[in-house]
Amino acid sequence: MSLVGTGFGLSTIGASLDRNIGLSWLFKVRGAIEPPPNMVVVGINGRTPERLDLPRLPRDWSRTIHVDLIESLVSRGAAAIIFDIHFFHPKLPWDDAKLAKSIRDADRVVLFEMLDGKRQPITNQEGKNVGWVWSETTVPPMAQFADAARGLGPFPLPKIDAELDRFWVFKATAADAPTLPAVALQFYWLSVYDDLLGLLKEVDAGKFAGMPESSGDIEDAEQLRSVMVGFRRLLTQDPALAESLYDAIENRAPAAAPDSLATKLNSLVRMYAGEEHRFINLYGPPGTIKNIPYASAIAGSDPNLCEDDFDFTDKVVFVGYSDMLDPGQPDRFYTVFTRDDGVDLSGVEIMASAFGNLLTDNALKTTSAIESGAIMLVFGILVGLIAYLLPAIIGVPLAIFIAIAYTAMTHYLFGRYSLWLPAATPLLI
Repeated sequence: MSLVGTGFGLSTIGASLDRNIGLSWLFKVRGAIEPPPNMVVVGINGRTPERLDLPRLPRDWSRTIHVDLIESLVSRGAAAIIFDIHFFHPKLPWDDAKLAKSIRDADRVVLFEMLDGKRQPITNQEGKNVGWVWSETTVPPMAQFADAARGLGPFPLPKIDAELDRFWVFKATAADAPTLPAVALQFYWLSVYDDLLGLLKEVDAGKFAGMPESSGDIEDAEQLRSVMVGFRRLLTQDPALAESLYDAIENRAPAAAPDSLATKLNSLVRMYAGEEHRFINLYGPPGTIKNIPYASAIAGSDPNLCEDDFDFTDKVVFVGYSDMLDPGQPDRFYTVFTRDDGVDLSGVEIMASAFGNLLTDNALKTTSAIESGAIMLVFGILVGLIAYLLPAIIGVPLAIFIAIAYTAMTHYLFGRYSLWLPAATPLLI
């Protein structure tokens, strides 16, 4: 029976059960946690049009309002400004030109781009279709905005009916394009590029000879993407290279504070060498990440916030739709932290959470199929033997104690180390 249960636990149904029940339970028991302090969301909400005397729909706004926001954020020290807003169609030429100039002058703006995907046929030498492959291409914003930005990236999320539980770091089906959270992290830590490249060349100089010699040579979004795709492919094609890098980082600058050089280098290497997608470690319900209303960010004040909330020094600012009161807000996602009144996490909060996970290398860590199978098998055999060999008056309480102990252990490891062990399926077994 233990083998049957383990097989079920490793099946698609078992894995889905553990995501929808086990993972949800772990998040709910853990509750909200403190997000990294160096990120903030600037949210467009239902009261923004009234406060700024704008049309009700953001698509009808003059683009000069975004110029006001960029200038306000730059003046308050924002290190990077990430727009989760579409800039794909022209409006008034003067307004578009003014926004492009503001983006270029700020020298810290990263823009959203779309993904266009479709199935492509695979043909043999005779031209006969032998299969299909999913292919995606990135669709950048208007050229004048894309050329002015320091970074571009998509932010796709899985289209599933259940709770959102993962995000992409790179998209293999789109020529390894880095997503917005990854682009934001590399731009934010561009200052350590020289150190990273130096270590890479120490480990294997030949492979990195074509990279820009310094961070100052990376001047636009196209160059930044080229560097990121190059790092990604080299580190995933040669896993031993990543291991050598970890050793080199430890020898040169042992890890210490969260903002130490070693911590930054390790997080970047893990981002490049890790899985294409990660299980997202959500920080909590809507508003857990500091959320400043769009109009307040422009004004630099809000009666419901303190003065320190408008100090964006060394912070990464994510701009998008985020309404703490409206369950019908656009760009929303159902998660374990969806509030009782129906307010979901917004897309820009999910993006900021993904960035925070990469920043602190704190995305959920999962066990391999072999490890999960071993856990379920041992658990099933242990409880089965206890039930079989011991009298019920001893065996039943002992089996319940083991189940409680295992549950407590999964909760502790999840909260302390972001390690997600199978939670629902072992108990079911």
